[in-house]
Amino acid sequence: MSEVVAEGRFKSSETTGAKGGGTRTFLGAWFLACLAILVSLLLGALWMPLLYIGLIVAALIMLGGFVALVKGVKDFYRSGACPHCSTPVKVIAQPERAKTCPGCKHRLILRGNRLHDVSTAA
Repeated sequence: MSEVVAEGRFKSSETTGAKGGGTRTFLGAWFLACLAILVSLLLGALWMPLLYIGLIVAALIMLGGFVALVKGVKDFYRSGACPHCSTPVKVIAQPERAKTCPGCKHRLILRGNRLHDVSTAA
């Protein structure tokens, strides 16, 4: 159970890293690989070795995306307990990322690896 700390008028609780985001990362890698193939086709018309280099780069990008899909991305999410009701909450690990608690419907924001309850409800 995470410790709840009062910081001013807001409560906060500690979070831990959680794996995830494989599908999102795979789709981003797929897009980059398609872009690399398109660029290599265009540049390959000027100089043939650029086509082969572009296809190799695209294959490596796709391989990295497939590994992310299968294994997940370390610390993609931050998970912790809601500081108001202790319901487990998972938030994408980006600064100032907000989410509504599924238990008490309070608004939570991720700041400095802590979930802060920023609801105005008392």
